[in-house]
Amino acid sequence: MTTWLTSDTHLGHRNIARYCGRPPDHEWRIVQGWQRALKPGDTLVHLGDFCFKSARPSASWFAEIPRGVRTVLVEGNHDRRGKALGLGWGEVVSEGAQPHRLRCGGLTFAAQHRPPVDLPAWADAAVFGHVHERGTPVTWERGILRACLCVELWDYSPVSLESLCRVYWSEMERRWG
Repeated sequence: MTTWLTSDTHLGHRNIARYCGRPPDHEWRIVQGWQRALKPGDTLVHLGDFCFKSARPSASWFAEIPRGVRTVLVEGNHDRRGKALGLGWGEVVSEGAQPHRLRCGGLTFAAQHRPPVDLPAWADAAVFGHVHERGTPVTWERGILRACLCVELWDYSPVSLESLCRVYWSEMERRWG
């Protein structure tokens, strides 16, 4: 069972390709990424801005998530104005309840839509979205791994939480031997 992360798909948003330099087939690439990675029993944590306003296309995009995958929406700024909240997510984490805790490999990740300014003392790492192509996939600040999961930065595919754990522990090994 694998936990997968993604953010800021903005499915059904007509202008997102122009705003963020996405290729014309970006929605197809996102769905292909889900179908390649996600297996029954896995969890998909979407770090916000799943869709943009319209309910009908959003429901058809949500239906593309393979059956048997547990879904978690960490609410983004467009989700509360759009129709994403009513799509049948297994769990929805409201903006007021963020950050959401994710655990992997002895680490605790703070999961939220916007890049964190301050992290809770329990957080070893942060995963977030919101900044699109202006983000950096993985950075380190004051000993904290920060991973931006916006789809533009990860070839429109979800990223496994386990792979981020490996990045963390590799960096710790490099720094501290």
